[in-house]
Amino acid sequence: MRRLVLLVPLLAAVAMVAGCATLESPQREHLVSADSQVRDCAAWFAALDRAVDTHGVRDGSAHRIAGYPYLRADRFTAAFRNDGLAGTRLRDWVARLHALDASARSYETANLPDAALASLNVGRRDVAQTRTQSCAGTLMQRDFAAPDARAQLVARASVPDDYHTWQRVVGVYALTRIPFLAGVSRWQAEAEPAFRTPPPAHARIVRYAPAEPPNDASAMRGMLARIGRDALGIAQPDEAQLQQLLAAYAPVFEIEHTGDDDLPGALYWPAIDAPAPAVDTAQPTVYARLAHTHWGGRPRLQMVYSIWFPARPRTGAFDLLGGRLDGVVWRVTLDDDGTPLVYDTIHPCGCYQMFFPANGVVARPPPETDIEWAFVPTSLPPHGAGHR
Repeated sequence: MRRLVLLVPLLAAVAMVAGCATLESPQREHLVSADSQVRDCAAWFAALDRAVDTHGVRDGSAHRIAGYPYLRADRFTAAFRNDGLAGTRLRDWVARLHALDASARSYETANLPDAALASLNVGRRDVAQTRTQSCAGTLMQRDFAAPDARAQLVARASVPDDYHTWQRVVGVYALTRIPFLAGVSRWQAEAEPAFRTPPPAHARIVRYAPAEPPNDASAMRGMLARIGRDALGIAQPDEAQLQQLLAAYAPVFEIEHTGDDDLPGALYWPAIDAPAPAVDTAQPTVYARLAHTHWGGRPRLQMVYSIWFPARPRTGAFDLLGGRLDGVVWRVTLDDDGTPLVYDTIHPCGCYQMFFPANGVVARPPPETDIEWAFVPTSLPPHGAGHR
């Protein structure tokens, strides 16, 4: 028994070192650091990530950066890597990477089962969140004291695509893309006339509009000029400014009602073990959020609005897009003075995307033939004051 007691910590140490071999620097070195605080924090992140992956609750909104478990990148933030990051620009960039990780971990921690929290030796989720934030500060202070660690981070902070080569080979992508592109072209040809044709007289159109009137354009220009920007040039509206922006550019939805699946509503979980959320059509709801993009070499604001429906009824046995849940995402990309540059819309399945340029913006031609490119069924004229 004494031999076994002595052997357990030895095996644990061997397992940790073996695990380190698969990790990237500086996390690998932190796990065996002489500094107990650094070592414990590295072990905390390793255990937390194992629990998250074991229970399948990893958040997909941003990509983990190898070796820096307290940082994540999305494509917007990763695009700054080649902009000569130094000084306050580097500081603000790292802060955005950390904010992405903190947001993702808040969801992951909330979705972990109680047994997983117990295995991490924390009884409550707020305790886990506090430890995560504290350890992020500890490791960040250690990592960014060295210039080579900063250069290493810049090199790694990219977001890979989600394609799997073996799946594309098995799926005979080179051949299946041909009928797929034909289907896309057919849908575009059918969709385009709809923007020049009024709905049938017998159609029952239900209109969902914001309660607040649209803000005056000159007032929006003044408000946008007051919004602060970080060292990267990214607009940082406060909560009041954000609500003004979301209200000012909110769209009106006009939906042809043919059944209950045409009623927008609020998402909710019908049961704790349900495989997917459901939609409460008694509460017509529009979800709104802020996003950013790069346009003309500068960061620009985007307002994003989403509505959800209970289902998309299948039109036949071979309709692969039918099923529970459907929706529409509407996005507005703004110029610095609040002028809309382009609107675009897509379904949450990642399909049926359309672009609507405005105020003189013109779509670029495709770089090659036989590829799916930006579908522009029509351009939008400027809308006057008091209109949406």
